[in-house]
Parts: sequence; C-alpha cells; structure tokens
Amino acid sequence: MKFYCRLLEEKDNLNTLYDIYSEPKTAYYVVEDEEGNIVSGLGVYKIEGNVNRCELKDYFIIDSFCDAEGIKDLVNTCITFSKKYYNSICIKVTDDDLILMNVLINKKFKLLNEEIDSLELLENQKLYLLKYKTVGWVSEVFDEFIGGIIVFVLLLGLGMFVSLFLPDKCVEQLDGEGLMALGGFVFIVLPCILYALIRMVFERKDKKK
Repeated sequence: MKFYCRLLEEKDNLNTLYDIYSEPKTAYYVVEDEEGNIVSGLGVYKIEGNVNRCELKDYFIIDSFCDAEGIKDLVNTCITFSKKYYNSICIKVTDDDLILMNVLINKKFKLLNEEIDSLELLENQKLYLLKYKTVGWVSEVFDEFIGGIIVFVLLLGLGMFVSLFLPDKCVEQLDGEGLMALGGFVFIVLPCILYALIRMVFERKDKKK
C-alpha cells in the first residue's frame, strides 16, 4: 500500500491541531494511505524565546502503521518547511518511537545530553537536534555573483567558438543592430537561461536529500 504526506486540512477532524498550527511559521503534516485514512502526523512549531529554532512535536502514529518510508517522508517534509524560517530544529522522542528515532538518526539529528530553550523533558524522553548549514546574506550574494561570472565566462567562450564557424556571408549580412541583437542573446539571454536551469537542478537535488 502507498502512503502520501500532505498538509493537515480542516476537514481532517483534527480541529485542535488545525487551530494550533494555523499560526504563522508553523505547519502540521499527516501521512495518508490510499483509502484516505490518516496514519501518522508531525508538526513544526515555534519555540518561545528563540526565533531561530523550531520544534517537531505532536507526533502520533497508529499501531498498524509501520512503514519507515512514510515516516521518512513526513520528517523530510517538516524539515523542508522549517528551513524557510529557522536554522535548527529539535524534537523530543521516547524509546517507544523506534521508527521515528531511526529516521532522525539517519537524517543526522544529534542526541543532546542537556536541555535547551527551557524545553522540559520527561523521564522517558530524549532530545534530538539538527542544525542546518546556513550562511549570511553577504556570503549568499557573493556565491550568486561568482556563479553568474562563471556562467558568463562559459557562454562568452561558447559565443566566440560559434563565431569562428559562422559563415562569412552570414556575418556580412548582419548589420550593426543585428550584431548587437545576436551578441545580446548569446552573452546575456543564454547565460541567464543556463544559470536558471542550473539552479533548478541543484534545488531539486537538495529537496530529494
């Protein structure tokens, strides 16, 4: 049987959770089977006093559901959402949550030996933390600038290479405006298109991780 991960909706009869996770920068996701039954759920919620870290909470799983891939998709979805607003994420886990615990360990969550952000732990709970690789806006702008230069240089070389094989008759027929249009397309439009395609490829790969 296949399972699907999706955002909690008001019609799911989990009204308390729906109201709680309707706040900004929060979300609750559920795992649904092919028959439309909700078999598991996990939420992303803000931590009071820390705007840079969130908590995965309100986890549940029905006894008959033991699909590790479904829980993996659930955790991945929560992580993807949390990266939009936070640079780290934590979760309390009990020893009974073996599937969830294994998924967290595989996702590089680290077991903490001390409490953080005044999060209270019960005797049977363990606290796991995952920090995201973040950079400041200066580094991001610098990376974008370097990436643009690399693509521009590559396209410049490609344009020069193509011009070597362009028939002389074609060159003679092109007037000044034609040459400017051709140059603009080769050295401006094409680099932008190629750069956008490269970004799309790497963003897709990042989402799959």
